[in-house]
Amino acid sequence: MRYRLVDLLACPYCGKRLSVEAFEKKSNAFGLKFSKPACGKWCARYSRSAKGMQPGKCAACFDEELVSGALSCQACRRSYPIIKGVPRLLPDELLGETVRYHPGFYAKYGKRLRFHGKGFACSLDAAAKKKIETLDNYSYEWNEFSEMFPEWELNFKEFMAPLTKKDFTGRLVLDAGCGFGPHVNTAAAYGAEVVGVDLSEAVDAAQHNLAKQPHAHVVQADLFHLPFEPRFDLVYSLGVLHHTPDPEAGFRSIASVARKGGLVYAWLYGERKHPAFYLINAVRPVTRLLPNPVNYAFSYLGALAFFALFVYPYRLFRWLGVRFNTSGKYVYWIDHFEKYPLRVTAANLFDWLSVPYLRQYGRKEMRGWLDRAKLKGKKVLFFAGRDSWKIFGRRP
Repeated sequence: MRYRLVDLLACPYCGKRLSVEAFEKKSNAFGLKFSKPACGKWCARYSRSAKGMQPGKCAACFDEELVSGALSCQACRRSYPIIKGVPRLLPDELLGETVRYHPGFYAKYGKRLRFHGKGFACSLDAAAKKKIETLDNYSYEWNEFSEMFPEWELNFKEFMAPLTKKDFTGRLVLDAGCGFGPHVNTAAAYGAEVVGVDLSEAVDAAQHNLAKQPHAHVVQADLFHLPFEPRFDLVYSLGVLHHTPDPEAGFRSIASVARKGGLVYAWLYGERKHPAFYLINAVRPVTRLLPNPVNYAFSYLGALAFFALFVYPYRLFRWLGVRFNTSGKYVYWIDHFEKYPLRVTAANLFDWLSVPYLRQYGRKEMRGWLDRAKLKGKKVLFFAGRDSWKIFGRRP
């Protein structure tokens, strides 16, 4: 984590500014140059207003990274750990999960943290238990399927159209549900400063994958308790909200951290009337209860069968000169996955088989989301081949 990130953060409970304490640091060598202060309001490195800061100090600050430490809110007396370079700004009922995943950090630094005790001793309701199940599923998935294939840029372009590279250049962007960071990487390569946030331990994979991107940041947090000030030019969520307990509330939550006039964009599942999805929906009540390694094996077997029965013959026929209409929903899926490594298909199958929530929507529901969020310039686009929706608008 770089000090720059603190300027964008706020306590997820009271919205106040957070202070930072470093336990362990490391040096980078980005060699950046700044013509103006990197931070807009607050310089956490020197604990002072960013106004009047010398840009040369900003370059030196970006070459310094916090590996371990803590963020604290003096107003509500909560502290949040920085573990493996990632700030863990989870709500009270989930904060204890960081102990389960990172016992070494707590053995070394636990006595230096002033946590809100509820985060370690609270009874969990059904909703919290489902969130922990989701956290565990995606922690497993995106640390197993964490390769940064070059094809992820194609995936990003496909999901984000009609937005293009110029919509990211020079922008402050939030990726809500970043997983292991492929889309953060592309947005940063397009010239944006990007914050990726995810509920799960996939943030560790993202932090590793984005280590060479000086303008990419990673935060572990809940989309329903986002720890940011409303300053983002663009907030997007790709294929995430339909896996949450209350997708529309999640959409309003991510919209709340966009600046006035900022763009809010989401990609969600449509009503998928395809035999493969009927089969997936039929087996999900069983596969959801299986251990992640078992679903991992099933996902690979399914991906291998899909490639053997459809992708490899499709490639052969194309090589022989046969042309296909790729706009149809059946051929589209074959053509789509043919462009990616087999592991991407396996990851998609794992996603569909294991996650607690999997919802699909119609146009009327998507329009209702935008209306109730009171966004301006609203658009609902049907992504025909993938039976999905792109919805976006600007915060008033």
